Amino acid sequence: MTTFPNDLRISFEKGINVVFGGNHSGKTTLVNSIKYGIFGLSWSTAPESVEKRYFSYRIKEISRKSLDINLIYNLKYLTSTVNRTIFSSGTAEIKSITGLNESPLSSAEILNHEKDYYEDLRENMGLINSEQLKFIPTLIFADENRQLVLWTKNLESVVLGLLTSKESIEQVQFVESQLNKAIKDLGKLKQDKDQILKRNLEKIKFSDYLKESVEAKERDGKDTYEKEYKKLVVDLDDCKVKCSRLKDELQNELIIRSQLQENLSNNQKKLLEIKSLKDQFNEQLLKGFLNPKDPKETHFGRIFYYEKKCPFCSADLSSEINNRVENKKCPICGIGYLINQTIDMDDIDRKLTDLDNETIKTLSTNNDIQEKIIELNKKIEELSQISKEEEDRQRNLIQKISGFKAIEENLQKKQVMTKELDEVLQDIDKSKMYLAKIEDEVKKVNEEIEKINMLQNKMKDAIKLENNLSLSKIREIFSSFIGVATNGELSGQLTDNFIPSLNGRLIFYPEQISQFERGLMDCAFRIAVLSVFAKRTGTIPSLVLETPDEVTDEAYIPYLAEAIQKFSSNMSIIITTVNSEMMKQLLKDYDSEERKKRLINLVSQGTLTQRKFYELPLKEYIGDN
Repeated sequence: MTTFPNDLRISFEKGINVVFGGNHSGKTTLVNSIKYGIFGLSWSTAPESVEKRYFSYRIKEISRKSLDINLIYNLKYLTSTVNRTIFSSGTAEIKSITGLNESPLSSAEILNHEKDYYEDLRENMGLINSEQLKFIPTLIFADENRQLVLWTKNLESVVLGLLTSKESIEQVQFVESQLNKAIKDLGKLKQDKDQILKRNLEKIKFSDYLKESVEAKERDGKDTYEKEYKKLVVDLDDCKVKCSRLKDELQNELIIRSQLQENLSNNQKKLLEIKSLKDQFNEQLLKGFLNPKDPKETHFGRIFYYEKKCPFCSADLSSEINNRVENKKCPICGIGYLINQTIDMDDIDRKLTDLDNETIKTLSTNNDIQEKIIELNKKIEELSQISKEEEDRQRNLIQKISGFKAIEENLQKKQVMTKELDEVLQDIDKSKMYLAKIEDEVKKVNEEIEKINMLQNKMKDAIKLENNLSLSKIREIFSSFIGVATNGELSGQLTDNFIPSLNGRLIFYPEQISQFERGLMDCAFRIAVLSVFAKRTGTIPSLVLETPDEVTDEAYIPYLAEAIQKFSSNMSIIITTVNSEMMKQLLKDYDSEERKKRLINLVSQGTLTQRKFYELPLKEYIGDN
């Protein structure tokens, strides 16, 4: 990689611009700098970061810490100034200033982040999709990677998308928005119409109801109405009394059941208390067997305590028992203190008998209570059912009486109803007039929609016709370029789907032809597309061709140069070359002063041998300067 002087400034003219120099003189660096300045090395984040590190790695080769790229380019009425710095560490900085061509500073937008810059660039480039977004850098930069565009997927639709101007698309979109607005207005009018018709139908039904109600009551007679109404009132009063009585009776039964349930609960508690007392008395009874009021009453007490023998084997225990009694220990275990307790066994038996009798009595009482509760539940259920039936009957009577009251009110307000009927009929007439007005508006909107549809179809037909003319022109330039570049030896064509053919043979894959042939056809296609783009948009597009002569036979160089000259007059084309003959042929139609403007001389950046080899032809061609 070559490094340039800090003050190196390069500008490109409309037409041919040649970057001339030997290997490692900086041609690729210059191309990459332009590409990176505008798009980054790629048009997506992940690959770009990789290529950025690759760029910085090449900076290290020349012992530099950073590379500065300052670039100015135009997008129609906008001028963008991009300042990038790439560091050897792999990081990068960007500052972008974009403003109107007439007053770039006063209208400038300053961006300091790559993401913001790319979003702004995409917006300024127009309404482009993701396919076009990836295609544009590949189209205008035919760099050392030799990435071909001619065999790109969906090539024709991508190119047509680029050729169709943003203004044309916006016009079609504007017409479509007007059409959608008209259709929306039409839908609202129809909705209003349906609502009015629905309301009118309801009003007509209501007016019919008013007429029928008044006529029916007048026809039935007042006497029949009063007789039926009075009977309903009497029945309702009786029903209310019965409901009240049933409610009181049901409430009383519920209170009685609650009291019985409370008594049952108390008896259960009492049984638990009796059980607890019985347990205590049984425990005392057990103790009494061991230490009764008269110890001789038990076999165990007589043998063990008085005869001091074992009750089971009759062994003599007098010494041990006397010792334990003297020490006031339990004569059986010898551990606890001896308690002088005497228990009346008969008294405990009497108490246990009383508790058993009390338990039997309480259980009997509980059985009686449960039987009463079951009877009460049945009675409560019957009362609830009867009460529900009477309440339903009461509601029905109230509903019937309310109907009679509504009829009575309608009869009493006959005059008011008649007036209301007149107002309803007048409102219906007004609605009919409004409906007629809506019908007129619907008719006008339909006519407007028809006109917009016609305009939309005309605009689409015009864009289609213009696109067809553009595609025909691309095919024409493509064929002419190949004919001129090969001095008529090869014949190239583009089919309807942009499938190229060479001498009548369709080329579906680039591997079907030689490197020279595919490079020639790819170059012809780029120039054809950008030439038509320039004519259609009124702009000056740029195209970078890096060393196209490297894949060209030496004999075809004059013809290739002639073809590039002939078909690139309406664009700014930048060609790098190491071939002095290619350089001369490209600039031969310019005078000496123009040649100096259009030739970027990188010979001085090459090796000593390269400078000796290239400097003499340059001096002969453009002079000492």
